[in-house]
Amino acid sequence: MTARASARQHTPAAEAKTQTRCSSDILADFLVKHSLVSVKQLQYARRVQGKLASPKTLLQVLYDLEYLSEDGLRAAMQKDRVGLRVGDLLVELGYLRGED
Repeated sequence: MTARASARQHTPAAEAKTQTRCSSDILADFLVKHSLVSVKQLQYARRVQGKLASPKTLLQVLYDLEYLSEDGLRAAMQKDRVGLRVGDLLVELGYLRGED
């Protein structure tokens, strides 16, 4: 791998995108584990998310599709740990942007 390619892969934007994908996967596993969404609903939401003109978090897409309620998520989070860093969780919940 060239130094230029290596430098390109380690930009803050690329790292943020990787972290978002990882936190999104962790959150998706949590939602399925607690039966808040089905695997099919999750797959559909990810397809919708990929086609959006302006980016939204997975949670925002699930809320928009009415597959998930804030009350259901809150109850599950009170019972069990999500396994995300606080900052990543705040981004997923829509309180922070990925750039923050």
